[in-house]
Amino acid sequence: MRWLLWLIYGTDIIDGYGSYPHHFMSTPVFCGLGEVAFKYYMLFQHQSVVDEGQADEPSWLLGAAPGPYINELSRSVFMFLGKHVAFLGIDARTERMVSLDSTSCREKY
Repeated sequence: MRWLLWLIYGTDIIDGYGSYPHHFMSTPVFCGLGEVAFKYYMLFQHQSVVDEGQADEPSWLLGAAPGPYINELSRSVFMFLGKHVAFLGIDARTERMVSLDSTSCREKY
């Protein structure tokens, strides 16, 4: 059996996306880049659309609230790869932001 696991990486959007200061990240251009990247990440890497949830794909672990710059719930992935191996892919990009003590929303961290 073959498994395909493909998760979004920051440079798939723009190098360092989520690491720029808030006044850059909150602009319509950067938020728009994130929204478009998320849409096509869902389409091409998950063969899915943004509106689908855990009922449609039980391997997703959806975030509790939308991210600060990508206004979507994070989609981490948990799945079993056989009898004794499990995979957890954490979506750290949707909620990524620069702060003094972490690179994720305080609630998620």
